Amino acid sequence: MLLEHNGATPKIDPTARIAPNAVLCGEVTIGANSSIGFGAVLTAETGPITVGSNCVIMDTATIRGLKHNCVYRKPKRGRSDDEVRRVSGVNL
Repeated sequence: MLLEHNGATPKIDPTARIAPNAVLCGEVTIGANSSIGFGAVLTAETGPITVGSNCVIMDTATIRGLKHNCVYRKPKRGRSDDEVRRVSGVNL
């Protein structure tokens, strides 16, 4: 489910895989070849969330972006992508 929040809507790369019951709300960006698992909730309440390329957000993870604690991951030195794995049920 993609939801608008404060005038912003999620931006998803066409190669990303989003589970049918995942929720992306507000200024959320999903990079190339990334995967958002079943029941995951990514809510950009007052700050953006950026999930880079080749990332996996596992089932039932909850990620909230706040104004002073924005959620993003920069590429490692010498790499053009982000490879991050989060376990099921994690709250960031």
